[in-house]
Amino acid sequence: MKELESAKVGTFIAWIVAFAMVLGTSCTRDSNPVDGIIQMEAATGVVAVYPGDMKKIKEKIPLRGNGKSRSYLKANGKETVRVSGSGSNTAVFLSGATPETADFRIKGTKDFVEKAIAKVHEITGVSLSLNRLQLIAETRTYAAFRETEFSLLEEELAKTMTSLSRSSSTSNELKTIKHAFENGIQEVRVKFSEEFSSLKITIEGDQQFVNRIKALIGKSKESGA
Repeated sequence: MKELESAKVGTFIAWIVAFAMVLGTSCTRDSNPVDGIIQMEAATGVVAVYPGDMKKIKEKIPLRGNGKSRSYLKANGKETVRVSGSGSNTAVFLSGATPETADFRIKGTKDFVEKAIAKVHEITGVSLSLNRLQLIAETRTYAAFRETEFSLLEEELAKTMTSLSRSSSTSNELKTIKHAFENGIQEVRVKFSEEFSSLKITIEGDQQFVNRIKALIGKSKESGA
């Protein structure tokens, strides 16, 4: 009995590791290049799938622009697909509660979301059970943002928000960090320059989420002053 329980625990841990690896794909994407607000759409839900459908989804969801990536992972019978294109266009499919279903989240431009949904419908032959969301991506540059304030912001994010995943990279005194929150639809991408003490941040989510992150930025600057 103990061996069986250990095997189940091991399987669960392996699946969590695999899931985190896929979430980490393109984890260190930069913040958006231009300051401002972009309107986005998202769809989450469940779709019925047959053997081979997940690989087809990985290959056939249409992508445009630079930075295109497609990944497929299978571990302990669970399949995960992630495709991403330009900007915030991303679709993730995970094996659901049963082998015949997949949970998904798709976000980006209206054109990308609609074409991804249409392609999945074409592949599976069934309608998707989905929830639609209206999101924004707000990008802002803070010209005077010190190392202490950046560290405080990281602490506030970890303390206040439940992060689904976090990844970071450093190159030529530039730190690039990405946080995914809740169901992966909400996201924060940060680029911090130690040399120029500047912070560029892109916040993706609903208006309430964006406002919460901006409040944490303000709190970090006040505490670090």
